[in-house]
Amino acid sequence: MDEQSYSDKRRYMRVIAQMEVECEAPALEGDNTPARHVSGHTKNLSLNGICFDAGAELKTGTPLRINLYVPDRDAPLEMEGEVIRCERLGEREETKFRTAAHLFTVDRSDEGLFMGYVFNRMVHCLTTSSRGG
Repeated sequence: MDEQSYSDKRRYMRVIAQMEVECEAPALEGDNTPARHVSGHTKNLSLNGICFDAGAELKTGTPLRINLYVPDRDAPLEMEGEVIRCERLGEREETKFRTAAHLFTVDRSDEGLFMGYVFNRMVHCLTTSSRGG
């Protein structure tokens, strides 16, 4: 499915954001998928989704415990989600995978900070685009 098709399904605006992200994916029963720790960097995010590049493939439907490292904060924001797609980005030995995940919950103590960060990025994007660049 192309990017436009995904865009049509989005409920919230995505904003470009490059931050460190770490995910814990539990072992999946029935298909022998082991528990995994994946780290990488975000490509973009919204109030209910995140897209990141990492060095490991995650199966669609895999539940995730996500730690997002927002600038100017020592502790990560904690959230939970589920992989909705994962695509290989190249054929080299250090291949990366682009993973999109739907966010279900943001830790209650981090909710305001996360929403504020995304909102501020949206305002920045809209202000920048309305000025022509």
